[in-house]
Amino acid sequence: MIVFYLYLKTRINSQLLKFKNIYKKLQIVLVFLLFSVTFCWAQNEESENQESIVSKIKNNTLVKDEQYVPFLAKQLELAKNNNDWESAIVIQNTLAEEGIYSQMNHKAVYDSLKKFNDYIPEIKNTKEVAKYYISYAEAAIYLQKYHASLKILTQATSYLESKKDSLLYEYGYAYLKAAETSTKTNNLINSVTYFKKASDIFLKQKDTVSFLWSQNGLSRLLGNNGLYKEADEVRKPIFLWADIDIINETGVVVMAHITAALQAIMQNDTQKELYHVRQALLFNSQMTSSEKQIVEILNHACATYVFARHDLLKESDENLKKLNNLMIGANDSPFLSTYYTLASSQNAYAHKNFKKAEKGLAKWLKIVKQSKVSENILDYEYLLAQTYESMGNANQSIHHFKSYIRLKDSIQKSTSRKRFAYIQSQFEAEKKDLEIAKQKKHIVLLSVESKLKSQWIIIIVIFLTAIFFITYLIRSKRFQKHQQKLLKQFGQDLLNSIETERKRIASDLHDGIGQNLLVIKNKILLQNENEDVSIVDQTIKEIREISQNIHPYRFEKIGLEASLKNTIKLLQESTSIFFSEEIKNKENIEGMISKEKHLQIYRILQEALNNVLKHSKTSACNLSVYSELEYVNFIVKDNGIGFVFSEANKRSLGMKTMQGRAKMIESILTINSIKNKGTIIHLKVPVK
Repeated sequence: MIVFYLYLKTRINSQLLKFKNIYKKLQIVLVFLLFSVTFCWAQNEESENQESIVSKIKNNTLVKDEQYVPFLAKQLELAKNNNDWESAIVIQNTLAEEGIYSQMNHKAVYDSLKKFNDYIPEIKNTKEVAKYYISYAEAAIYLQKYHASLKILTQATSYLESKKDSLLYEYGYAYLKAAETSTKTNNLINSVTYFKKASDIFLKQKDTVSFLWSQNGLSRLLGNNGLYKEADEVRKPIFLWADIDIINETGVVVMAHITAALQAIMQNDTQKELYHVRQALLFNSQMTSSEKQIVEILNHACATYVFARHDLLKESDENLKKLNNLMIGANDSPFLSTYYTLASSQNAYAHKNFKKAEKGLAKWLKIVKQSKVSENILDYEYLLAQTYESMGNANQSIHHFKSYIRLKDSIQKSTSRKRFAYIQSQFEAEKKDLEIAKQKKHIVLLSVESKLKSQWIIIIVIFLTAIFFITYLIRSKRFQKHQQKLLKQFGQDLLNSIETERKRIASDLHDGIGQNLLVIKNKILLQNENEDVSIVDQTIKEIREISQNIHPYRFEKIGLEASLKNTIKLLQESTSIFFSEEIKNKENIEGMISKEKHLQIYRILQEALNNVLKHSKTSACNLSVYSELEYVNFIVKDNGIGFVFSEANKRSLGMKTMQGRAKMIESILTINSIKNKGTIIHLKVPVK
């Protein structure tokens, strides 16, 4: 018993242990499933949220508050973690635009875009990739990394050329930025080429503002290389279009005036210099683009600098005050700080605060030299030489003045070389065009001789073919006219035969059967005075009407006018419709129309009046006849129910007969009918 109990206990414990193991496994499986579902739900929610954010970015509906940039940065990391590169690039470009134009944190933007470069091959959205390259290049420009920027822009243009999407705004803008950057690296020929390429693209895209930006860049390039006349010509359309309010975005106008003012300084034209600075300030408030703050900084920096140069201290101070406010948060931008420091130092120098001017200039001169922009270095060296001279520091003044002279001589030599290279390139281009034209002309002359014989053969064949074809056409036309004439004559003969037959039948009815019925009537009356002969009277009347319809009684004797009046009178007497006529015979209407046409005119009008009687449901009908210089007009007018002419014309034999008769007598028949408003039938018969 004890042994059985121990065995049973052991078995129960063993089963319980198995159940525990199964329960634990089930717990693990359930936990795993719950985690998987939660993870998938979170991923789906994250994906949906990401799509919503990208949509809001594209529609510009995302709220821009203090959390805007941190929120986008977090979303960018989520997109990267999910390998959602299409969303990632949209967010990255938005962050870049915000960093470049609003926060002006150009270094942070440049570093971020540089890291993102590895993911570009994964992205299919051409427009967003193009925007990425342009933002990357612009960040490099503001950091004064011009060679790096050119390298990025070369990638951008190659990428866009491979996509062959010339309608993209970024396509032209990439060439525009490449042109501007080439200017900074003193590559005149490449810069001109890029500017012209950008201008051509913008013209094809009908993008006026961007085209004017390219023209402004080209004018700056030409002016900086001493081609002032050419620069002014290129810049003219910008000022012209601004004067007549063709363009809404005035940023390009502001920059064009700034460029003109700076080039006026180079030409020692004070009046022109001050004019363009003041014009730039006038257009300042009308700007709306994302680059507004940057252009405003450059505008007020230029105004501060120019007014201080001419001791207009009040105006210089006002612009400096605005400039200081605009530079809050933008001090990390070497590009903007270069112009700000020069402007504020010129203002300090004008106020005879030489120490402040020297401090700002000396601090930034090293950074300006690193940028290798000759014009900026020249301005810094010259102002420093003036400042040290005013401070009584002759050694430093001479040092900086020598640097200024050396650099100026170097720039003048370089400018002369570049100007010569530009003119030579233009000459070479023209020479090349002339050579191509000459070669083409020579090729044409050579080909003329070889083609002359074959051309003569072709001309002879064409000439003979033309003669044959013309002869065939003339003969065909003659044959066609002959056939038409025969057909017309046949139609006329047929109608004449019909009319002759009608006349005979009408005469038989009137003179034969009608007379016989009249004799019968009289005999009946003689034999029996009380006999009702109304049926015989009715029969005689009907025979007379049939006879009149078949051929009007004595038509040839009484004529067209009398026949028409007689017909109207009979209709008026025999129907409930009020029939009237208005025939003006002052000019002998019958004598104006060939006698052969009278019967056909009568038949057309008779058909028209019968149609009124049968179909119009009118209360009144009028026939009017009057003459004009070249036509006699016959008009039948009723106020009945009208009809749709196109439908009636298809199914009505009477309509077709009327038109056929009108054509045969070379007349014009028009039928105008409006439903429930009546019908007008107008026959115009030419006078003989």
